[in-house]
Amino acid sequence: MGLELSRVLSRIGAGWMAFARALGFVNTRILLTVVYIFFFGPGRLIQLLLGKDFLDRKLDGRTTNWKPLPPKQKRVEDYHHLF
Repeated sequence: MGLELSRVLSRIGAGWMAFARALGFVNTRILLTVVYIFFFGPGRLIQLLLGKDFLDRKLDGRTTNWKPLPPKQKRVEDYHHLF
């Protein structure tokens, strides 16, 4: 009796896991689509309407995106704990 019950329960468990895997696949696609449409879409529209470039992708006459950092005042304490 115990062996038969084990087989039945393992089949039920396998079916349940297949159902959960399919449900997770569908839910992921639905949730990601909703987040993309209602979060990133309006954010991009607001960015376009305001004329902002938050990633600073425009070169504005520059030949590279490299921006040097301003010089930093060096102190002895900065070299005590380098790592």
